[in-house]
Amino acid sequence: MKNIYIETYANFLKKHLKLKKQLKVVFDASNGSGALLFKSLTKENKLLSVTYLNDMPDGNFPGHGPNPLADGACDQLIAEIRKQKADLGIAFDNDADRAFFVDETGRLLTSTESAIFMGENLSGPVVVDFVIGPLAYDYFKKLKRKVITAKVGLYFIKQAIAKHKAEFAAEYSGHYYFKAINGSDCAVMAAICFMNRLSEIRNQESGIRNLSDWLKKLPRYHQKMVNFVYARENFSQLVEKFSLQ
Repeated sequence: MKNIYIETYANFLKKHLKLKKQLKVVFDASNGSGALLFKSLTKENKLLSVTYLNDMPDGNFPGHGPNPLADGACDQLIAEIRKQKADLGIAFDNDADRAFFVDETGRLLTSTESAIFMGENLSGPVVVDFVIGPLAYDYFKKLKRKVITAKVGLYFIKQAIAKHKAEFAAEYSGHYYFKAINGSDCAVMAAICFMNRLSEIRNQESGIRNLSDWLKKLPRYHQKMVNFVYARENFSQLVEKFSLQ
């Protein structure tokens, strides 16, 4: 039985899926809701071959838990990419608002690398949170793009998107926002944008045929996020010290 709401949204998103080259993709829905929409979006697309993992919604998350960034969560996806000799791996979190990408060798991209890959060919201002790091900021600046750094969180990102009329925004957490869907974050739209871009570079005569080839051209930046415990009674001092002015 068809779900009219899923079909309606999928038909809207299909207008943005514009592949130029055949792609073989492994998609891991993390036992969340994302597979329902992704399947409706990609069915009958002759340029797309998709292998599904953990595609049955299940609140017990038997595959690997709801967070693709947890240790070992992408091991199954990486193994299947190598087994299938796929061009790309895509993983959603359980509610399909975060997306993560793996190249054909089994390397998990950072959110910074994914943001650059998707945003490289989009026009207009770009919003990034301050955690995403200098690589994205510097890269977009070299492309003569206006880059706005925002505080972490949907409220601040959406505020910056509206104020600067941004085309695209990215957070370190794996949230990606698009002007094409009114500045909202959506893992499916991120997957569409990523697949479009990958099919485009594989269609060009640039010598870049795979995602790993493209990654090699990026400058090398060292970045590591560290979480730490801080006494609650001193938290206000910490916030004041690290808040953006």
